[in-house]
Amino acid sequence: MYEKNINGAYFSRPSEFYARIFLIMKITLFLLLAGVSSVFADFSYSQDTKISINLENGTMKQLFEEIQKQSEFIFFYKDNQVDLNKSLNIKFEKASVEQVLDQALVNTNLVYKIFGRQIVVIREKKAAPAETIKESKTIQQIEKIRITGKVSDKATGEPVPGATIISIDAKIGTITDLSGEFSLIIPENLKSFIVSFIGYEKQVIEIKPPFYYTILLSPSIEVLGELVVTSQAKGQMSARLQQINSLTIKNVISAEKLQQNPDANAIEAIGRLPGISVDRSGGEGAGFRLRGLDQSYSSVTINGEPLPVGLNVISTYALQGVEVYKSLTPNLEGNAVAGTIDLTLRETPKGFHYN
Repeated sequence: MYEKNINGAYFSRPSEFYARIFLIMKITLFLLLAGVSSVFADFSYSQDTKISINLENGTMKQLFEEIQKQSEFIFFYKDNQVDLNKSLNIKFEKASVEQVLDQALVNTNLVYKIFGRQIVVIREKKAAPAETIKESKTIQQIEKIRITGKVSDKATGEPVPGATIISIDAKIGTITDLSGEFSLIIPENLKSFIVSFIGYEKQVIEIKPPFYYTILLSPSIEVLGELVVTSQAKGQMSARLQQINSLTIKNVISAEKLQQNPDANAIEAIGRLPGISVDRSGGEGAGFRLRGLDQSYSSVTINGEPLPVGLNVISTYALQGVEVYKSLTPNLEGNAVAGTIDLTLRETPKGFHYN
């Protein structure tokens, strides 16, 4: 018994006909799976392949050659569409081919397509006239560009981490990483950006191709103003010299120092000295304790003579100065165990004066 197939061939048995059909189906399925696996393999290869690029003042041709050297990719392009001498400054470590090409072809009219291990670079077709594109930018979103670079110390060459990168117009900014590098996406219509860091002078950088910047910051020098000595130190100058040149332990207060503070009487004034405490009555100084002892263990003189009245009745404006002796010498009262306070009255100055 013979059967005729669709091509006009005859088979002796039906089983032979179905076996042939089944074989054709198996071959077709195998070829289909092989094609799908090849597509996925090519896609996986483009994602898994990592390359390192470091081009300073390089060209587009050098970039294509370096990618072909580090991978199995092959570039196809037309010489009249691709400017192979275009200047490039690109630096990537273990990046995908897509990342490198996205940066290299920014601000150009070129696009690329990856087919397996083949990369085709072509000129992008213009969708509309220039006037229409300009209007669409104002209505829709303005195109953006990426600027990159490194900030270093001008004197040492060391990177400056944490430096601020901010655009003047759009108020978009970032900071440098630990290696002093930065990357920032900004609108293409911006003209400049500012680089600053504490202790360094600011720099205004103009935005222009190739959009990679090596920035050297100079330390800023701050000039301090003049040091002004107040009248307080000037008024106490003679009093300090008396203390230094004294053969005993004493404190000296000048007239300027006495009248600087609004003290009610002489007790309040000398109470500001170390080793003297004030006994107050009604909010004002009524007595004092020198070196922790009662007032009866101290001696008070005025121009070297014993004071017949209390210190609380003497105004500070009547005094030229006060000397407090904390150790006895032969010329002092012998019963002044705690010490002696000597007041000097003001003298009438010569000529016309005011204060």
